[in-house]
Amino acid sequence: MSGVELSFGTHVVDLALGALVNAVADLVPKRQVKAGDDYMDRTLDLTDKYGSILRQGTMDAIGNQYELATETKEQYERAQSIQESVTTSHEYKKRAKLAYTISKKRVDAARAREKFTHVITQRAMQHIEERDTDSLIPGSVKEQLRVQIHKTATQLY
Repeated sequence: MSGVELSFGTHVVDLALGALVNAVADLVPKRQVKAGDDYMDRTLDLTDKYGSILRQGTMDAIGNQYELATETKEQYERAQSIQESVTTSHEYKKRAKLAYTISKKRVDAARAREKFTHVITQRAMQHIEERDTDSLIPGSVKEQLRVQIHKTATQLY
């Protein structure tokens, strides 16, 4: 066996062992909890940043899932055995990831709704301005129209 073959074989074995160690290490409860904590932080970041455009039902759904994850983390912290630690840490990560996934999807939908209703409102108001060449519609009425168009577009979307 040449030095190149031996070196290549050793490199492949090193890569395989490294992948195995990383896969096993990812199952360690502390890593599961750290990953769950990261998902929970990202969930809070999204709801803090975009909470004002989320509907109450959406906030409730995110909050419920967040609470389930929090309760699971508390179970992990009270775990009495290694198996219980492994099980609850994995469940915590799963629930935290679900809370994040729900918040991400709902925030994306709310952002799209806001963008589209804004565009619809702008186009409607532009249409009104183009037709009101003699300025017969007072500014206050135009503002009321804009608010009502935006409200209606939001309800339809």
